Amino acid sequence: MGFLSVIRRWALREGMPIREIARRTGLSRNTIKKYLREGAVEPKFKTPNRPSKLDPYADRLSAWLLAQTRKSRKERRTMKQMHADLVKLGYDVSYARVAAFARVWREERHSVERRLGGARLCLWCSNQAKHSSLTGAKKSAKAVWSFWGR
Repeated sequence: MGFLSVIRRWALREGMPIREIARRTGLSRNTIKKYLREGAVEPKFKTPNRPSKLDPYADRLSAWLLAQTRKSRKERRTMKQMHADLVKLGYDVSYARVAAFARVWREERHSVERRLGGARLCLWCSNQAKHSSLTGAKKSAKAVWSFWGR
C-alpha cells in the first residue's frame, strides 16, 4: 500500500489527528494537510525492459532447474551450487539474480500445472497428454522405461 493512501486511511477512516500522523510519519503537519487537501495519487513508474546479465545463461540455468525437478529432494543441487557452477562458466553477477530467476521459473512452471487442472507434467518430456491414460506408479514406470528406450 502506498504512503499517501496510508495517510488518507489514518485521517479519513480511522479519524487520527494530523498531529499524530505527523509524529508517526516524520512529515510536517503542513505537508500532511497538503496531501489530504490535494487528493493526489501516488505516481506509478513503469520500469523499462532491460536485458539481464543472466540472459546468456538463462537456457542453461533453465535446463539445470528442469533436471533438478526430476531428481528426488535429497539428490537435488541447491541454488548456491548452481550459482557456483555459473561463476565457473564466467557469470559475474550476484547469487540474488540467480535465485530470483529460479523463483520466476518455478512460478511459471506451477502456473502451467495449475492451468492443466492440477495434472502433473511428465518429468522427462513435459507433456501431459502423452501419458494421460496411465496413473500413479504405472505412469512413472512407463515414463522411465520410455525415456531409457526399453
